[in-house]
Amino acid sequence: MYLSRRDQYKVLKSLGDRRVHVYNRKTLYFDQLKLEFTNLMHSNEEIRKTGIITKYTKIIFRSGCSKYTILVEISKEMFELNEDKELYLEKTVSFLLVFFQRNMYFNNKHRI
Repeated sequence: MYLSRRDQYKVLKSLGDRRVHVYNRKTLYFDQLKLEFTNLMHSNEEIRKTGIITKYTKIIFRSGCSKYTILVEISKEMFELNEDKELYLEKTVSFLLVFFQRNMYFNNKHRI
């Protein structure tokens, strides 16, 4: 679902002067939106687990889902060695493994 700047402003106004406790994830529902708080930061340095959202709070909205299309062409070049003496096929597989592990770690709901 698309979240416009107007929607972001409405969410920020509705959260005014609210205490938030984030231990693993905090989920709040606003209209048809599901908002998940993962971190609270103070002065862009230290991560805190509790805090108060005021009108001066800066909220960073990030999407937890997107759509990726990955096309891997299997050819005879995939079985050749690169400069690091590694097969291109191995490099592709290791990239995909890291990509999927990262998505699972951040609990993203990407469509691939």
